[in-house]
Amino acid sequence: MADSSSDEKHPQDVSVDNRSLENDTAAEKRLVRKTDLLMMPGLALAYFTHTLDRANLGNAKTDGFEKDLGLVGNQFSLLLVLFYVPYALFNIPWTILAKRYNSARVIPLAILAWGACTMGAAAAKNFAGIMATRIIMGAIEAACQRAILKTGGSTSLK
Repeated sequence: MADSSSDEKHPQDVSVDNRSLENDTAAEKRLVRKTDLLMMPGLALAYFTHTLDRANLGNAKTDGFEKDLGLVGNQFSLLLVLFYVPYALFNIPWTILAKRYNSARVIPLAILAWGACTMGAAAAKNFAGIMATRIIMGAIEAACQRAILKTGGSTSLK
């Protein structure tokens, strides 16, 4: 076995320039601040619209949504509940995709697909149409949620 005392590093052998560390820290803080100012408003807007979408179904119900689409029985409840099934199922796959392909690619595609589904939901004329769009929206919103949280968390200083 090798002598452990010869493998140790001695404090007097290591020199560190404190000024370069201070400059690196200041540069890193400026970079994080600039990144936050560029990214966070857009990410916050996307997060706000997705949250608003989930909350507005209740508002639509009070405005005659069920009557307009001819919903009967527990169909409105199914719209609310079945949104969260793909939302829960697609959280992990979207997290893996955002990690593998970069959130900068996943977020715009997910927001574009979410916008298309939202327009489809607005054009729905019956229960089947609105249910299909809500299920697809659940899967897509899982992508946005995971990628936005990953992106927002990766820009902060540790």
